[in-house]
Amino acid sequence: NAQDFARKVITNLPPDPNLRSQFAGDLDDLHLSGEALAAWKRVIEVSPTSERAHYRMARLLLEAGDASSARQAAEAGLAAAPKAANLYLVHADALERLGLVHDARRTLEQGVAAVTDLGLLSRLAATEDTYGNPAAEAYARLVEVPAISPADRVKAMERGFAVSMRDGDLAHADAFASALDAAGRSEFRGLLGVNTSREATTTLPGGMEALAFAAHMQPGTSP
Repeated sequence: NAQDFARKVITNLPPDPNLRSQFAGDLDDLHLSGEALAAWKRVIEVSPTSERAHYRMARLLLEAGDASSARQAAEAGLAAAPKAANLYLVHADALERLGLVHDARRTLEQGVAAVTDLGLLSRLAATEDTYGNPAAEAYARLVEVPAISPADRVKAMERGFAVSMRDGDLAHADAFASALDAAGRSEFRGLLGVNTSREATTTLPGGMEALAFAAHMQPGTSP
């Protein structure tokens, strides 16, 4: 059968890394996960810095339910390819599966520091948002990524404005409102009513209307 044939080929693969990668990819396409994992290991034997091979190994292990081995595979991959965005993401996935949420967040922060990547920044912004961390800076960085689509950029600005209001981060709220205004979304500027009284010891951005707005917006949604 196909599995027996694949195992025989894996054992006798030539040392050419391109041929090994192609065969491992073919096994991925055929959904022969166990055999694909073995084939990607053979790729790493001859190409130890292969980002794709390390990523596929970690992802296949995670999909098989072995989060601990997936974590180890991702860490080995990051040691070999420290600017591989996909490896940071699968590492974070494995850590979350293991219940290590704070470690997963730290991995995403390390990834964002190492490489500018839309997927990494999106994931970090959502993570910061979900767990109640100040997420405005993450959204601010996300909207500056050249690869982001115009529609997704507006959504990120909307969410960035909402979390800025939620967290009392008036500087970021003002910046997001200005950017949204330039994108034709002037209603956000109207929500940014700020008490500027010199005698005030606290500021209440936007009053009850803005608080309700921020409270009801969910990550990745429009108002």
